[in-house]
Amino acid sequence: MSIKKTIRDMLRISLKTTTAYKVCLVLGIAFLTMFNVTMIASIMPDIGTGLLVFRTFIEVLVFFALFHLLIRSYIKLSLLHDGMSWRIGMSLFVVSVCCGSAYVGFSYILNEISFFDDASIENFGYTMSSTDERREIGISSPSLVIVGIVNAVIQYWVIVAVYLVWQFYRQRHTMQKRLEKARLSQLTYQLNPHFLFNTLNSIRALIYEDKDSAADVVTELAELLRLHMTLDMNHSSSLEKDWQIARHFLTIEQVRLEDRLDLTIDLSPETLDQSVPSLCLLTLVENALKHGVIPNLSKGYLSIESSLLDNHHWQLRIVNSVGKPSQQPSNRIGLSNISERLTCCMVSKLISPRSGQMGGLLFQ
Repeated sequence: MSIKKTIRDMLRISLKTTTAYKVCLVLGIAFLTMFNVTMIASIMPDIGTGLLVFRTFIEVLVFFALFHLLIRSYIKLSLLHDGMSWRIGMSLFVVSVCCGSAYVGFSYILNEISFFDDASIENFGYTMSSTDERREIGISSPSLVIVGIVNAVIQYWVIVAVYLVWQFYRQRHTMQKRLEKARLSQLTYQLNPHFLFNTLNSIRALIYEDKDSAADVVTELAELLRLHMTLDMNHSSSLEKDWQIARHFLTIEQVRLEDRLDLTIDLSPETLDQSVPSLCLLTLVENALKHGVIPNLSKGYLSIESSLLDNHHWQLRIVNSVGKPSQQPSNRIGLSNISERLTCCMVSKLISPRSGQMGGLLFQ
């Protein structure tokens, strides 16, 4: 990797930041400024406070600027891309030492500027015990310079540790969202052959009874599939859009069942814009007909209702007649998929089987 490309990549990374990072940067600058001012003022009580705050603020800005331009860019280019290794760890240590040295050097330069004479820390005193004389140490003392560099490096590594934890958390959260999206896609696609198989069976049975009706059913199926293809791009849709698909399916089933199906629809207008998993209403209607109405020769009913409970809750209720037990094999794929998709959407325990003479499901 050429030096020019590395510099260009580091500048590009430096310019690309998130709002959360900017907020953390501002908070870090404020905290470190107050911390350093407090420490220096406790050691040198006679120093000018106003200039000390201004000078410390400039030093902290340089401190974080070095972190942002060099250390963060290196982490982004190497550590987060290639993973941790001894080579990268040593390189990161060298970069942090260079930044610490530059920070201490900048502090020494400020100390030589006459404007900051009242906030100069060229010499400061310390007392080992109450009986010791106060001793003066020069800022240019080699041991003090080394201590300053070590202190800066330690501070950098604390910030690096916090930054890495935050980055790994973001990456894990992003990965979980991608896995969740992939899982939702799989569950949504699993529904496609489920309702298509049942609909084609209905058309096959109708062909031998009424060809014209069968043609009308094919038209309804085409419209149903068209709507389904538009919904398939999203994992959720509004109740109104989901009802449009379910309505075409019910039209197909009503043609086949004729007088055996008594259908009642009562969808509150206030609930039509509520979000539901795509095709969930179709799946519930399919199951209600397949295992409740179709197995019986006598007339059955299906009721679809929605209503607002309060400002934060609403319910979708599907109720069907239950007579003769269904002979159709049931592996509960459709209902299990809806339950899993609701769980993936962070909404759990929203499906409750209702026992007794009135079968159905309740959303809330």
